[in-house]
Amino acid sequence: MNNNVLNLAGKCSGCGACVTICPYNAIEYKLNEEGFYAVNIIKERCIKCGLCTSVCFKNIENNNKLKNIKKDGQLISARTKNKKILKECTSGAIAYEIGKYGIENGYKVVGTIYDVKEQIAKTIVVDNKEEFEKIKGSKYLQSKSDEAIKNIIKITRNNSNEKLIIFGTPCQIYGYRMVIEKLKINNEIIYIELFCHGVPSYLIWNKYLNEQKNNEKIKKVDFRNKKYGWHNFTIKIEKNKNKCKYSKAERDNFYKIFFDNIFLNKSCMNCKLRKEESNADIRLGDFWGKKYSLDTNGVSAVLIFTKKGKQIIDKINSNIEILEKNIPIEECLKYQSVENYQEKYSRTQLIKDIKTNENLTKIIKQYRNDFPIKYKVKCKIKTILSYLPLRLNIKIKSKFKS
Repeated sequence: MNNNVLNLAGKCSGCGACVTICPYNAIEYKLNEEGFYAVNIIKERCIKCGLCTSVCFKNIENNNKLKNIKKDGQLISARTKNKKILKECTSGAIAYEIGKYGIENGYKVVGTIYDVKEQIAKTIVVDNKEEFEKIKGSKYLQSKSDEAIKNIIKITRNNSNEKLIIFGTPCQIYGYRMVIEKLKINNEIIYIELFCHGVPSYLIWNKYLNEQKNNEKIKKVDFRNKKYGWHNFTIKIEKNKNKCKYSKAERDNFYKIFFDNIFLNKSCMNCKLRKEESNADIRLGDFWGKKYSLDTNGVSAVLIFTKKGKQIIDKINSNIEILEKNIPIEECLKYQSVENYQEKYSRTQLIKDIKTNENLTKIIKQYRNDFPIKYKVKCKIKTILSYLPLRLNIKIKSKFKS
């Protein structure tokens, strides 16, 4: 090979794999001008050995070994039997039960926390129950993961008996696995990816937080609180014990921009890993759709690809309730974010808008003016429904889905 990831500029998912594999420290990893973690080549250090492209998902030559989600997966629906944990977790808490099993049985667990001091998501490695609790729940932000991969490599190289369970987005799992295989590391590792919508810009998140702060310190962010039920995306922002704000997605500016797909990472717009391919043992997510449309507690979609994936589900069997087995995969996939996203508004203009003193409400109103009438009517209906009592809201949504 005689290339580097500079040839893949504009396609970077920010997984951090190339940073770890480079033996010459010729790749820097930081937030770019659009507010996404991405890599850049330090040209004077690079010898164009091609190691970085050998672990990069965006290098098409690497994609011939991936599993096809529809053909190679076995789908079940499940949730934890622990009602307290079910209430605290995003969907059916299967990720939690797998991670808890790992901690109790000598595995180190890799997952994402929300760092309140830096106001970013970070991938970390944990080995005890207290630290494990911090990675519980979804974080709808791009996770800074370069240091975590370096830590994984250090741990596995120092001790071939160390076992890991690694959680991440599909692009992160791809990168982690490629690096580990490239370095010929043979430790026992279970790879678990999450159904992914794509990641929003930190320019949006930072502006949103500044509007939420109101000169007060934010102590905790819960991206998917179940105060209004599983189906209602609700963000909880805690400033102190007596002051918490709950905001439903239909009326929340961060979620509006997120679900409008107006400023996701460029690599997410037409991502094969998000849509149809996998490099994991299991993929987990919410089991959306008609089947569980009246369930307010949460159900996980568990898509098993490998023998190793099936074994870990069997090991947590006593702690979970399997609702249904051998479900046609399409029943789950058609309600996930597996479509191509189209650019609906100038990114250049949006960045200019964000950097002005205009608030997000005005920015959203401005760009939605260019959206199709059908989409704007749909948003209006969802907003109206969000004011209804929970049970009535769920019943009406269920009727629409039917």
